[in-house]
Amino acid sequence: MIELLIDLIAARLSYRPVPVKLLETLAMLFDCDSVFQREHRNKPYNYSLDKTLGTRVLSTPPAASSIFSFYKRNNSYGWLCQIINRFVLKDGINNLRKQFEDKKRFTALEYHALLLPFGNCMNCLVKTRYLQLFGKEIIQALDYIENLNAEDHPITRRDLNSLIDVRQGDLTVEQTDVIVVCSSSKTLCENVFKSGGNSIKVSYEAELKKNPTAPIITVTANGHVAAKTIYFLPWQPDADLIKFCDSVKTFVSNAMEKAASESYQSIAIPAIGCGLHGCSISLVARTFVKEVHRQLFKYPMSVSFVDVIIGSSSSQILKRAIINAAGDDVQMAYAKEHENNPNSLILSVPSGQLPCKRIFFVKWEPNTDEEALQQSIVDLIWNVIQNAISHKFTSIAFPSIGCGQSSCSKQVIVKTMVREIKNQLKMRNLPLTVKLSIAPDQLEIYDEFCKQVLSIEADLSTSISHELPSTWIQSTENKVRVIVSINTNEYKSIVTNFDQAMKGKYTQVIQIERIQNERWYMQYLAHCRDFRKRLKIDTEKRLYHGCPEKAADLIIGDCFNRSFAGVNGKLLTCVCSRGIIRFIILLGTVYGFGVYFSSNATYSHTYAIPNTKGERFMFVSRVLVGHTVLGNSSMKTRPIGYDSTTDGNHIFVTYHDAQAFAEYLITYK
Repeated sequence: MIELLIDLIAARLSYRPVPVKLLETLAMLFDCDSVFQREHRNKPYNYSLDKTLGTRVLSTPPAASSIFSFYKRNNSYGWLCQIINRFVLKDGINNLRKQFEDKKRFTALEYHALLLPFGNCMNCLVKTRYLQLFGKEIIQALDYIENLNAEDHPITRRDLNSLIDVRQGDLTVEQTDVIVVCSSSKTLCENVFKSGGNSIKVSYEAELKKNPTAPIITVTANGHVAAKTIYFLPWQPDADLIKFCDSVKTFVSNAMEKAASESYQSIAIPAIGCGLHGCSISLVARTFVKEVHRQLFKYPMSVSFVDVIIGSSSSQILKRAIINAAGDDVQMAYAKEHENNPNSLILSVPSGQLPCKRIFFVKWEPNTDEEALQQSIVDLIWNVIQNAISHKFTSIAFPSIGCGQSSCSKQVIVKTMVREIKNQLKMRNLPLTVKLSIAPDQLEIYDEFCKQVLSIEADLSTSISHELPSTWIQSTENKVRVIVSINTNEYKSIVTNFDQAMKGKYTQVIQIERIQNERWYMQYLAHCRDFRKRLKIDTEKRLYHGCPEKAADLIIGDCFNRSFAGVNGKLLTCVCSRGIIRFIILLGTVYGFGVYFSSNATYSHTYAIPNTKGERFMFVSRVLVGHTVLGNSSMKTRPIGYDSTTDGNHIFVTYHDAQAFAEYLITYK
């Protein structure tokens, strides 16, 4: 057990953010009323522990008559003092002192789980012994622990550890979506009624009269109450500790589940039982924290409060969990989408009972080949973020795909996910919030995510210089479509090449537009750099891509999204022109399920379906073909070791949305 504790303390001091389960374990070990404490209370120091630990021991065991002589006293903190003394005797105190210098690095949860027990046991520590070992400089650290107060460490919002905020103050001024009021507390109710005015009291009494047994009564806040909504919940203390804890859990869970079902993102809950009832404040605090975290992990993604939740359509366990939480309507919507689009990479369905806007079910399969696994995750992240942007979403919740029962390397999955997410956020420069959802029993996966989030930060600190083309012009309106003047060499060069390729196939070039989508261009440049670094050669080609007008508009705003692929392959169009009926069958997936480009403009012309004015649309695109291989209709992605597929002649198929950039759009007849 001591060996485990040493590891826990080391992890506690090194991980940022701190794994919640480590804190829960520490809190249990430091709890004087726990089973562990009762078994070891007042026991003398066991020298044999150091023999088994070897170099892992924190200190050389002192004489039993000195530092640990107080264990023979009737002291409920005996075993905890032994732990603390062992910890302080070597490097532990130095690590603690480093953290004391930066108070913002503590959260309220850390404070209650780890620091309070130190403060509670200061009267049992032999300070004179520490002074002998460390000198006077140790006094500052010891005094700091002894004088800790809860208000010294309000929680600060941080990347992944911003779930709980313990505050001292007036509940009615909390600027949260919901405040929770214990309806059994006369003092608390009167305070809320006084701040909110008579209307809140009238509304509450009216709702209570309608349904006196309701577990929650909801009232819209007004007056000087800062929250949007007030939940009134009954609660009564109980002399039986088990029943008491259960009642606190029920109070917290009812409030949080109600808030989650109504898509609220923040909630303030009072510290019930800490007033005149004679309840153990430490017991209330522990029960509160544990139940809050249980609720936050109960439905890993449903309480993330994001725009879109990601599920894997290939993972039956994850898919079933999401659909069960979302409800029957989502199950039917998913079945319908899957029936209509069985080959789609992403199935988008309504959120149902989950507090988000949409659910994306992404087709993804684990792979024991490391390179293939990495590429599949990169593609998944890219497709999800691209689709989220097209929906104008600003937040995403990803599951820890492949980290469950698959035999894939968990480290490779986690590292690739974190790196690609950060790459995407950096390249796109968008205010996109990405949350990673890990099941509560996946502590090792959680720790690995924490490790990768921190370790990759330094790798991405070096910014990439992106130079925009010299032909681009600044626009005060941030236009992405700029008409190219017919008097420029830029225009003449494009028209000359187009004319040579399309002799006899067109009558007029109406206009040429330059695409100035800076975000897309930056992503493409990043791919250029990666291709050149990896392949040692330049594989960029200028190719054509014809499409209907509506598709052209989508591409300009959303790049060559692979979700468009395959639509042309199913299109059978009947065109009536001058009394002649022509059937056009567009084969868009013959050489793979991707985005098609051609060096032959007449081929792309076939896909440029005219609008009602007879106008057609064709892109001139920069495409990174990389290593290419002959494709076929069964290919959902390019084979391992290749970047694109081809017909062996003029057609090239890409499988990554930023693998191509549309430079110009030619409108012609």
